[in-house]
Amino acid sequence: MMAVAVVMAALGACGGGGGGGDSGGSGGGGGNPPSVTAEPRAMGNIGSAISLSASASDPDGDTIAYSWRQDSGVAVSGQSGFDSATPSFTAPDVVDTLVFTVTATAGGQSDSATVHVIVVEDMDTAVFVDGNATSTGDGSIDDPYASLFNAVTSSADTSDFYIRSLPDDRTYTLWPNRDESRLLRAQSFYGGYDQNWERDPVGNPSPVNSDGSGLQLGFIHSPTTISGISLEVDAPESDLSGFALHGIALLSGDSPVVIENNSVVVHGPDGSFNNKRVEIFAITLQQLADVHLLDNIIEAGDGTLADDAVARGGSGQNGADGTDAREGTNANGGAGGAQTGVGWNGGDGGDGARTSFAGGESGERGSGRTSPVVTSGGSGGHGGYYNTDNQTEGPGGDGDDGDDGLRGSSGAGGIGRESVSLVGSPNVGWGANGSNGWAGGGGGGGGGGSGASAGRNGGGGGGGGEGGDGGAFGYGGSPGGASVAVVIKDVVNALIARNHLTSGTGGTGGMGGTGAPGGAGGSGGAGAPANFGSNAHGGDGGDGGNGGQGGYGGGGAGGPSYGIWVGSDIAPVIEENTIITGRGGDGAPPRLSYEASSAGGGGWAYGIIDSDVGDGVTPVVSNNTITAGTGGANGAPSVNPQGDSGEMRLQ
Repeated sequence: MMAVAVVMAALGACGGGGGGGDSGGSGGGGGNPPSVTAEPRAMGNIGSAISLSASASDPDGDTIAYSWRQDSGVAVSGQSGFDSATPSFTAPDVVDTLVFTVTATAGGQSDSATVHVIVVEDMDTAVFVDGNATSTGDGSIDDPYASLFNAVTSSADTSDFYIRSLPDDRTYTLWPNRDESRLLRAQSFYGGYDQNWERDPVGNPSPVNSDGSGLQLGFIHSPTTISGISLEVDAPESDLSGFALHGIALLSGDSPVVIENNSVVVHGPDGSFNNKRVEIFAITLQQLADVHLLDNIIEAGDGTLADDAVARGGSGQNGADGTDAREGTNANGGAGGAQTGVGWNGGDGGDGARTSFAGGESGERGSGRTSPVVTSGGSGGHGGYYNTDNQTEGPGGDGDDGDDGLRGSSGAGGIGRESVSLVGSPNVGWGANGSNGWAGGGGGGGGGGSGASAGRNGGGGGGGGEGGDGGAFGYGGSPGGASVAVVIKDVVNALIARNHLTSGTGGTGGMGGTGAPGGAGGSGGAGAPANFGSNAHGGDGGDGGNGGQGGYGGGGAGGPSYGIWVGSDIAPVIEENTIITGRGGDGAPPRLSYEASSAGGGGWAYGIIDSDVGDGVTPVVSNNTITAGTGGANGAPSVNPQGDSGEMRLQ
């Protein structure tokens, strides 16, 4: 958080190691040289008035002349009294360490001392971190925190952090695991300090490691800077799926943000994360007023192979059984299976003949459909007939089984696109769901038995079984994980300049899921016997057709690889960057080799891509050096395209 108050910092009030600063004398005259002392360290706020002081004595009593010189740091302004013991000046408007030398001269001889002036955003909110500290610390410059994690979690959300670099390949830990990460507020991070708190963000960045989550800030309502940090983010060791792994993510705010002179590397998950889609976004800038991304080295690791869609559980509802017929005394045919799901009803069985010397009634045909696919119900059984020549009765015929329902159609494969699933349209690259399987046709009713001689009635036909319901559709496969160095979305003003950006390979798309099996058709009811043991029994009802299996889901598209992804309706200035992208991920193959439309398309690869070329707003691009990888292959066989690729896609 950047302070606006003007703070005076006298050397004696600013703390620091007691005694004199670094000093050295020089001869020249015949007497003894003077001796000059000054506090070695001072502090002040950016843009504030700062006063220094020194004192000198000469053993010979000669007149002492003072002179001050700025040796390093951003040049100060408003200098006054640089030829006196108490100079003053205005601090620069940026965080820095200024080094001054004061020289006292007397009798032709001189002595010098060095003063370090540490310019911070706000001395009231400054928190210092030094991994070499021997105590846990309280965050002051004289007793800094030894742990960055403790500093961040123990400090107010208005704090800014000033971090010493570490020797011997040691690193600070920001988050020891993903579960302990949190969204920070408008808190600046300044690294690159040496043991004298002299700052070199480029040559001596502060190394920070984080597990499972990077540095994420939101609600940025005061100026914020991240500078001089060498950040590496590792993937979490867990079974998480479908999440984005960020390096630095700034997610909302109305104040200026500067990300400058950092190294940010986000490692893709290892092989144990295959089939668990993870998107890699090294830098995410979203819903911000003003952003400068300058002079950084940024690398996004590989996106992961997506998880295959899960097989659909359960099955379609089974059809209801047809009812058994009554015996020949009453000669009623059984009812067809009643509709309990979406399967087609079975036909009713025919009545047996109730009078002497008559034929039985034929069973009804089972229900079915004629469009958009044909699923026929079973034919009803013929009624038993009476042979008048030799006066013999006949049985009713059995009903035919209903047709099985057809398998549902497979979903279309996902197509590689210009958007990114977790920050753009949430449906980008997903395979489409399959369709539900078709219900089975109803079984035909059994025919009724014929009438025999007087008093001998034919049996009724059994009812046809209901068709089984179709199985539920299979889910579409998910797209492969994206690898994007910089994501910028809903930002009013943005400058992206002089960065070295690298993205990894997009992940392979996941295969579509298997649809659920269809339900079993209901059994036909049994035909009833005639009375008195005659041969005029009713026919059995036909079984209902089985429901068709649900259609397979379409395969997911390959994940993209982008250097800079630009959201809708914004025009960031993108200049003088070096951008290298990986290859787009491959699309998933279809579940059935002859359904080429169900294969996923290849992922795209672009150095700079405008996700909405039809919005009338185009990024301002100049003097970038871009090496783009190739687009991913489509799943074979496929009618979907190979992934697009190129340096830029802006209109």
